[in-house]
Amino acid sequence: MNIDTTIENDPTENKDYITSFLSQLRKHWIIAIASFLLPIIICYFLATSSSAFQSRMLVRTDFFSVKELGHFFQNFSEAVTDKDYARLSREYHLENKYAEKLLSIQLNRLKDKKESFVINMAVSDTSVIKPIEKCITNYFNTNPYMLDMLSSKRKIYSDALDSIQNALKDVVLLKQLAYTKDLDSRVVPYYMTAVNASFNGLREKELNLRLEMSMEKGFVVIEGFGVPSQTKTELTKKYLIFGIGMGILCCIFMVNEIMPRLRKDR
Repeated sequence: MNIDTTIENDPTENKDYITSFLSQLRKHWIIAIASFLLPIIICYFLATSSSAFQSRMLVRTDFFSVKELGHFFQNFSEAVTDKDYARLSREYHLENKYAEKLLSIQLNRLKDKKESFVINMAVSDTSVIKPIEKCITNYFNTNPYMLDMLSSKRKIYSDALDSIQNALKDVVLLKQLAYTKDLDSRVVPYYMTAVNASFNGLREKELNLRLEMSMEKGFVVIEGFGVPSQTKTELTKKYLIFGIGMGILCCIFMVNEIMPRLRKDR
């Protein structure tokens, strides 16, 4: 004889539970609302007051010394800390809508690389990262001192190129002489080898010099400020969803478990 041991849930028990909960909810609606809202408020506060977004930029400069760069970023950082938006706009051409969201900025020198630096920055909104990067880059690349130094260096490059090109013309003339002068046929191969070697050497110097000229800039961004993949809005949404879930659980627990026990204890 088979005995069915399956225990079926009594629908009336579920109805009684829901009825009891709704009854407690009506009696303690203030506690219910408070216990629901409190986790949401806490999560929202944590989201909005969470640590700032950090970003870094790697730069190189051939014209500014460590002392000069350090002086600039010290003044820039002081203006940011003091929230002196008028100074940031006047001296560094940083618009207020970006300056207000810049929390801190700091310059660090890379070890064993005297011309390379890391700029660390903290912002409250990732949308201002690229505009601030552009502002810093433009400031240095339009600096009068840097423009004068860059102009002088390009003049040196230009003079060196003129010298190489004149030397190349002379080598071409030497190649032509091999066919216009009555040279011993046994000498010609050695003569042309020497001339060609001189010509190729000069051409290589010219190409390298032109490459250096094309890369010559006052303030070069090797790696720009990275933008965090998760924005503050997305972070706030996640906190709020978590807070709502916790609020519902707290509300059910307070109304259905804690409050009835407190009443019994009384």
